[in-house]
Amino acid sequence: MQPIHSHQHEFQPPSGYSWRDLGDRETTLKNAKNHLQAAVYLELLTIPAYLYAVHSVKSSSAAVKADIMHVVKEEMLHLALAGNTLCSIGGKPRLYCDDIVPEYPRDMLYRKIPLSLNSANKETIGKFMELERPEPPMFALRSNAEFDTYNSIGAFYDAIVQMLESLQRGGTPFIPETKDRQFREGDGSWDEGKLSVVEDIDSAKLAIKTIVDQGEGSMQKPAMPAPNDDAPPSHFQVFERLYNAASQADCYPVLENPKTSKFDNEDFKKVHKVLLLSDAVYCYLLITIERMWDPEFTGKREELVENNLMRLMTRVITPLARFLTQEKGPDNRCFAPFFNFYDFSKSEKACHDQLVDLMDDAIKAYEGDAAKKQQLTKISEEYVKKLIPLQPYCHRPGSKPAA
Repeated sequence: MQPIHSHQHEFQPPSGYSWRDLGDRETTLKNAKNHLQAAVYLELLTIPAYLYAVHSVKSSSAAVKADIMHVVKEEMLHLALAGNTLCSIGGKPRLYCDDIVPEYPRDMLYRKIPLSLNSANKETIGKFMELERPEPPMFALRSNAEFDTYNSIGAFYDAIVQMLESLQRGGTPFIPETKDRQFREGDGSWDEGKLSVVEDIDSAKLAIKTIVDQGEGSMQKPAMPAPNDDAPPSHFQVFERLYNAASQADCYPVLENPKTSKFDNEDFKKVHKVLLLSDAVYCYLLITIERMWDPEFTGKREELVENNLMRLMTRVITPLARFLTQEKGPDNRCFAPFFNFYDFSKSEKACHDQLVDLMDDAIKAYEGDAAKKQQLTKISEEYVKKLIPLQPYCHRPGSKPAA
């Protein structure tokens, strides 16, 4: 089975938007939903790149790994907040579709800064630093009647706020029933504050402010915290400190922008089974996040968080990453989870059944290596087989949600 990610239907983010002429309410609501879906996509773009860098760092540089992982967690918070805001106005956030799962290398939306999957070397950290560099104040954009494309991420998020404010003037667009299916503090998904349920214009603006202030859309601020400033460092400040450190992280020489399909051959037939598995696990994580917002999900949210969301992130992806970095690829470089799209629609089996089958295939591939077989078997028996079975909204852009 090959993962399919042709990008024949690559996600097209919104271009410029006239804040003076927002159109009728129906048009404005549609545009707001499209922009918030783009916000979900934008926040998803950085997570695989940062995680790939995290998994490249050896245990001897644990502090660097922790610093980058802190940024990853906040990017996941931003993803949740963007999805909550879209959910609050009746939208259905999409993550698992072949036009949403990003391929690398690619440019960051609205900043034209290249994003790649690579080790956490000085060059990569420098690119992350530029990606997170604060933008100039954008108050002047308010005086522009229209612009063909957003010249910054901050301008993009500002347009979302304007749309929501325009909708609010005609009566609240926020749907009370959506509160129960949003990520929130207390459901086990986040325990460090800032994860707000969006239920009105004020909470929507607070969610967007959190995204902008912490991340890529932030306005100008001091490069480093002022003395006695208790505020946590911005993402830019984290990467700036790592970039300027006297010594750099000790990293595995992982492959750059790898594609799983390129290792479907005799030379790499064993590790290819694990690469397919890791892609499927990542996509199953995206399906889990989607279903947290899904009105058709009737299970217990706390169980979905504990059994799937947290288990996949900490008990499956992380040990698979440790396993893969010990496997050698071309030019003696190391593997890692590639975060490629895995196409569950190519089989009639349910997604979880396919995941178990892929796990079994990987275990069989290492039949002759007792230690590695034991590592994979533990992941399978203790975690993968106990995941809650789920089906995605869609397998292809425009398709109907799965039952």
